[in-house]
Amino acid sequence: MQTAKQKDVTIRFVSTNMSLESRSGHQVRTLTERHICDWLVKHRTPHQHASEVYIVRAASNGSPSLFVPDVVLMQKTADGRTIIIESVHSFAPKRGGLKTLGAFRKQYGEHFFIIAVGKKATLDGLPKNIADLRIELESLDTLEKRLEKLIA
Repeated sequence: MQTAKQKDVTIRFVSTNMSLESRSGHQVRTLTERHICDWLVKHRTPHQHASEVYIVRAASNGSPSLFVPDVVLMQKTADGRTIIIESVHSFAPKRGGLKTLGAFRKQYGEHFFIIAVGKKATLDGLPKNIADLRIELESLDTLEKRLEKLIA
């Protein structure tokens, strides 16, 4: 039985029954994340999937949600921030994962550099403050030079 003080918590984890697998054997949640993973492996960029969990206040009533970044790079930016890559597929930025991503950025943004990767049409519909960098899935190779500048 739930008391008045308890809140519902949305949990987003990789399910071994429903997840996909990249060519490197990493468990991923979406085809976009698999594409990103394969690109990172090809470019020898060390990374982890769904490795961290953060509590954020994303709902209008302030109830907690858990945010689990899609991909966390093992290298940090030159100023010490952790680099997160989020695969984006939604046209509704105020719902679901994007709402939670926005709350994460607002609460923890100074410690993280967030890269949103998705199709051009999807990225064009995102709020400007949702990510530090946007990379079109169709042009993922541009990420290599951007990462070189960030990490240098």
